Amino acid sequence: MGGALKFRRLKRRRPASVRSQCGFAARTRSHMRPWRMACACNVGSSHLGSGAPCQDQVRMERFQNGVHVIALADGAGSARYSHYGAFVAVKDALRLLSEHFGEAFGSQEQKESFAGKLIRYIQKDLIELSRIGINLTEKEREAGGVPCRQQLPLVPCAARDLACTILAVAVKEDRFVSIHLGDGVVGMEYTLMGRKRLSVISGPENGEFANETHFVTSGEAPNKVRIRSGKLEMGKNSHVTGFIAMSDGPEVALYDKKDNSLAVACGKLFGACRELDAEIMEAKLHHTIESVIQRKTNDDCSIAILAR
Repeated sequence: MGGALKFRRLKRRRPASVRSQCGFAARTRSHMRPWRMACACNVGSSHLGSGAPCQDQVRMERFQNGVHVIALADGAGSARYSHYGAFVAVKDALRLLSEHFGEAFGSQEQKESFAGKLIRYIQKDLIELSRIGINLTEKEREAGGVPCRQQLPLVPCAARDLACTILAVAVKEDRFVSIHLGDGVVGMEYTLMGRKRLSVISGPENGEFANETHFVTSGEAPNKVRIRSGKLEMGKNSHVTGFIAMSDGPEVALYDKKDNSLAVACGKLFGACRELDAEIMEAKLHHTIESVIQRKTNDDCSIAILAR
């Protein structure tokens, strides 16, 4: 990325891409299995009870340049409009990782520079949104004592009201990039001597206190974001077969913080993503969140998977 990359603010236009809200397959190289993607987001019981919106956002996209990206963001519970911030962060991460994928490699300094610029771009968009204002729903206006849409079409706010985390993974041909700021988990599945294994790429990162984390809107965010990029072929008889990103909600069921390891259930999700039709996989992922994960947490839960 270096001096060559300046995230240009482009005119709004429909991206040349193929979109979906859950799984689909697309071939990357003829001798490989196709990459398949799946994602799901369920509102937590705490928000259902209070009538608050889901603060998680999750999306995935296959771009025409061959890049596949999964991304999710978890809005800060203390930030009143964090779900809008999460939407912007995910949208930006998808596009930037596609357009600048090749610039996420090189020395560690180059990688960190790339990640920092990506975060600063998201920050710029969030600041712009906070100044222009948000088109709040009538329910949000009533709850916040904000004038009706006829009186105030767009509602300005502080940038901190849009605080959120960001997690994303992109793959193209024989390389991958992982970006992670805040809590949540990014993990991968790989084969070693023909056997599937699970590994954590980046675990949850807290702030000064255990119940705090780093958000995109923080001044320190460009220096706190974590990046990992490299080859999908890890060595002789070893290669990556999948990636998973999750917000902090699913952590309780799919991640062991003590051992910094993924739960065995993640392997089952990778297998299902590879084998099931898109609609069936979407239903399975939602069912897993509802019947297994949300029995252990009242938080919003979002999961995104890449598998082949």
